[in-house]
Amino acid sequence: MGGSKPKKNQFQSFIEDWVIELQHLELGFHVVPPNLNGHFVQVHAYLIAASLDKPAQALLLNLNDPTGFYSCVRCTIQGPSFTTDSLHNVYSGTFKRLLEIWFKSRRTSYSIHKHLPLIESRLDAIRYPSTTYHLPSQLKFYTQFKGNEYRLVLLFGYQYFKPALPLKYFQHLKLLAFAMNLAESFVLHHDTIEIIRMLLDEFDHLFSQLYLVNSMTSVVHSMVHVHESLKDFGPLQNYSTFNFESVIGSLVQSVNGPSLVIHELVNNINILQAATEKIDHIHLHSPLRIFIARLFSTKRQALPKVSSEDTKKSVRLGPMLKLPQDHIVMTYLNTIYSVPFHIHETCWKNKIRFSIYNPNSLSRNCDSCLLFKNQNNETCYGFVVAILNQPQEGYRILVNQIQVNRRDSLILKGRCIINPFIFWGHLTDTPKFVIISLEHIIVKLAYRRENDLFHFFQFPNTVEST
Repeated sequence: MGGSKPKKNQFQSFIEDWVIELQHLELGFHVVPPNLNGHFVQVHAYLIAASLDKPAQALLLNLNDPTGFYSCVRCTIQGPSFTTDSLHNVYSGTFKRLLEIWFKSRRTSYSIHKHLPLIESRLDAIRYPSTTYHLPSQLKFYTQFKGNEYRLVLLFGYQYFKPALPLKYFQHLKLLAFAMNLAESFVLHHDTIEIIRMLLDEFDHLFSQLYLVNSMTSVVHSMVHVHESLKDFGPLQNYSTFNFESVIGSLVQSVNGPSLVIHELVNNINILQAATEKIDHIHLHSPLRIFIARLFSTKRQALPKVSSEDTKKSVRLGPMLKLPQDHIVMTYLNTIYSVPFHIHETCWKNKIRFSIYNPNSLSRNCDSCLLFKNQNNETCYGFVVAILNQPQEGYRILVNQIQVNRRDSLILKGRCIINPFIFWGHLTDTPKFVIISLEHIIVKLAYRRENDLFHFFQFPNTVEST
């Protein structure tokens, strides 16, 4: 087979070996959990579902290729075992298909070429937490995007296509964006799944009416089956292939040459397994431990430059911040504290970075916009303006709260559907300060500022990208 994709009859030999291995896993095997002091425990593993792109589904199930008739798994084969893969079916599939149509159709009403600089400037102005990987490049390079770039542009940036697309085309895009935001929520209720079904049914129905018939590919059609996977296996991130692609990418990058690829991969996997097992059981010098942590980390983490020997100490502080006494922050804090305190620019809580808000920063990363709980257990939003270290109370965060104005919504068949993850707000003229502990922080937010108005974006989950 070499470097080419195997034929379907050749692929059957692989499947036969996989079946034998899966049967052995079902019979049971022994492992040593790290908390049982070397005692073996028997476990059983069962294959309950598979998440594949369209070509892989055709190979595994011996179906027609995705471009042929009767190639949809859900339509032709009964059973829930093959799920919707959000990476290949939605972001790198359906949404990429929309971008191709908008870019290649220069003489149509839905061409975005004239408004491309405006769209790109607004997308580039979004500030993401430093734990977000693969930030979107300029939209004109969409053919080179990674999966998470398509994901961020769809989930957060769909609003910025409004000036470029006629209203009916923009509303069509919102159907997909709303559905995917909801489908990636941490918790899905039955009524939410029904809303997602309505959104994607309408999206699928309108697609062939708005665009050419040949644009209605198999991957676009698969959107009508997303709700079925949600019913069977929960939110999309439970079975997406994002993390698998990251692992595969790391393994591929570890290969140094083309001559001994298999041997290198096997050796690197064995080394990684052994190192992972030993790292927590040996004493290492602090700089060496943090160096190894950086080697094992991905772009999802923003790690500090120093490490504490006290492993129980989960908070690390960055440089101290000196503010004049007449600064509004110092004026407020001096009315709260009668004992000395220190202000810091940055801190890390369990390796997650938080920093103070700097409106003049040109960086695309910002770790100061928060979703948190106040003392009344109410959900609030705000920007970090100071990180406090006070001997009696420990570590505290001074937050300037945001006044939320509205959330994005659409009307579908007389029903108002709200996107809970996209909203607008502003900072009040008189700062509304509140002091919280690090434990009250729920998640960091992305945002874009335009004059005095802020456009906020909450990640539906913290598994896929941040």
